[in-house]
Amino acid sequence: RKLINFSQTQHFTAVLQERSKETVTMVSKEAEASKVDISFGSVFVSKKMYKQLLDEFNAFHRHDVSALLHFWTTGLGVWGAIMLALTYGQINLVYGYAAMIALTAPLFTGFLHTAMVAAFIYTPQLNVDAFPSELDNLYICAIAISVGYLAQDLVHFICQENTFMGSYIAKNPLKLLVHSIYLMPLVIDGVLERSLFLPWLVTRNRNFIIPVASRENVDILRKWIHENVAYKNETTHVWPHKQDA
Repeated sequence: RKLINFSQTQHFTAVLQERSKETVTMVSKEAEASKVDISFGSVFVSKKMYKQLLDEFNAFHRHDVSALLHFWTTGLGVWGAIMLALTYGQINLVYGYAAMIALTAPLFTGFLHTAMVAAFIYTPQLNVDAFPSELDNLYICAIAISVGYLAQDLVHFICQENTFMGSYIAKNPLKLLVHSIYLMPLVIDGVLERSLFLPWLVTRNRNFIIPVASRENVDILRKWIHENVAYKNETTHVWPHKQDA
């Protein structure tokens, strides 16, 4: 009985070591894939820097409700910031912000973001002066920015999601500036990736739960994938009819 237990222990230890090596390999590949050179090409041509930021952002906004509410809360905050700039006569600052997003985000995302900023600036009904309140414009803008920011934390709490900011703020606080500048196009992409939440279009973030024969079969499949499928930082389809065995 002792020999059997010892053999089982050795086997269990070997399995743990193998899985540990696989995990280290996967982490190394992910770290290597996440490295993006900050260059003119990666920022303005391939938009690779934005795409990496979007991948990181999406990992903390997987819930449909979170993605939808973030669009509205972020829009409120951006509206407040733009109105604040206009109140102090800094329209060139708003133009610069819109131009930077248009040049560094994907074409359609940049177009929608530019249209939104233009609507905030040139639609009289959306101007802060049209707001039915006796409060000073400065206070209205401050309230809009504050509510937009705090509501996002509430959405994360309701959806049981960690915040993107919490993943980097201790190690790289300067990333908060990039996060804040690109927040609106990021949430726009979150809505686009869900087909605008239109029910007759295919959604892309559904989890399917299916029965499996055993845990061992799952481990065998996982091992086969690690050995035969090259790592990509995107969805990969492996078709059974195209495999040798």
